[in-house]
Amino acid sequence: MNSIILSFYAGEGLTPTEFVGFGNYVKLFTQYPFKERFFNAFGNTIKFFIIVTLIQNVIGFFMAVLISRKFAGSKFFRRVSFLPATLSVLVVGFLFSLMLNPVWGIFDKILEFLRLGFLIRPWLGDPATALPVIAIVISWQWMGEAILFYMG
Repeated sequence: MNSIILSFYAGEGLTPTEFVGFGNYVKLFTQYPFKERFFNAFGNTIKFFIIVTLIQNVIGFFMAVLISRKFAGSKFFRRVSFLPATLSVLVVGFLFSLMLNPVWGIFDKILEFLRLGFLIRPWLGDPATALPVIAIVISWQWMGEAILFYMG
């Protein structure tokens, strides 16, 4: 609520100095660079939402169908599927930054081993791949919740 009130003021930091009404919003939607940055961030948020929602729901549904059946080790897979959700975002981010490291990360080493070295790139440093990779990592972390939801 305080953020909405502060958005009607101009000033540095959390100390409003001058009431500008909707002036900040007019700037946001009409002036360079605010307009471009806002719509870029909004577009990235929509892309992220779509990728995460699709991955979690489609894969989560099929995983729930598979592990809801009784077979040897089904209880193990049920428990393991929720394990990533117990890790903090910081831990998951650090682990994947190590695994996706362009110099010595295991993901690129696997691609080299499979003779797919031409696919190697700085996954988190390339604007074309950073958003999808982060969305996949977040989907992996929270997939257990979707699986639990579909297992009912």
